[in-house]
Amino acid sequence: MNSLIAGVILILCLSSYFFGRSEARKLVTQNIKLKALPAYYGYYLSLWCGLPALIIFGCWSLFEPTIIKVLILNNFPQIESKDLFYEQTLSFFNGNFSGEITNEIKAASIKYSSINIIAQNSKIVIIAAALIGSLTFAYRKIQNNNKARDDVEIILKVLLFTSSLVAILTTVGIIVSLLFESLKFFFYDKHIRIYIWYLLESPTCFRKGCICYNS
Repeated sequence: MNSLIAGVILILCLSSYFFGRSEARKLVTQNIKLKALPAYYGYYLSLWCGLPALIIFGCWSLFEPTIIKVLILNNFPQIESKDLFYEQTLSFFNGNFSGEITNEIKAASIKYSSINIIAQNSKIVIIAAALIGSLTFAYRKIQNNNKARDDVEIILKVLLFTSSLVAILTTVGIIVSLLFESLKFFFYDKHIRIYIWYLLESPTCFRKGCICYNS
């Protein structure tokens, strides 16, 4: 389903480019001086067609599994190993489960099926609404002979800035995570604490593989 939705969005983006370019050329036939080349109107309509829908699609695909998991597990508070139970439910739903099938797994599988159907239908409706709304907005801007080149450049600059910001935040997150885990290892591991204490408090120290006595 996700591949089909992504394919439809990409096809609409490509179609929007040719449609926007042709609409710009129609304005020329009406003796209207364009504020940009016809291709920029195609780029403008294509970007407005794809970006909102792809952002919604990406965020939905990212958070949907976690939300469905929480909704299902909230109905079974008596289960202790919740992660294992959820994996068993998915295996049973997909027909790959070979263990003991309990009533809880059957009930969770039915619940998963209903929630998954609602989630898929909601995703299609919301993405379709986003496509219609963004295309309508961009088409009206083209009809008003907007400065398509300037608008396209602004959109691209925002995309590049966002990509750079995500890359920087990802790098910072990795560094902080490594630093935190390193500190956790050195200060919470029993053997490491003993070794550090020994180096600081013992009358001997280890330097370059040999034992040196403190004066």
